[in-house]
Amino acid sequence: SGELVRVSQSVIAPYYRKKFELMSRLMTQSMPDIDWYLHKYEGALFSWLWLKDLPISDLELYNEIKQERVFVVPGSFFFPGTNENWKHRSECLRISLTATDDEITKGVAAIARVAARLYRKAVPTARTQTS
Repeated sequence: SGELVRVSQSVIAPYYRKKFELMSRLMTQSMPDIDWYLHKYEGALFSWLWLKDLPISDLELYNEIKQERVFVVPGSFFFPGTNENWKHRSECLRISLTATDDEITKGVAAIARVAARLYRKAVPTARTQTS
């Protein structure tokens, strides 16, 4: 009947676009001094975050963020068959957009705290956000 396509386009996609836009706004506010990027939103239930020149691996970052009781997925698992020396593959996180707005807000704040601490520790003279 086409009802599934209609619901997907008119209900589900706009719902997750709003979650993505919230996350993007929060990251812009909380990580102004970190070189980060979000993959263009294309309708998924998750987003990709790239932390350029991340001073540790994505797996180490995952463990640091987990200590804040926030769970993300290390991006390196999603680069099968690529050159393991390609730095980008260990600078990305996959973040679910299925959480509530409050959970996304708390999660982004935790990611920002951890990232700021790591960048500041790696390059003490670098301009990073302070808590």
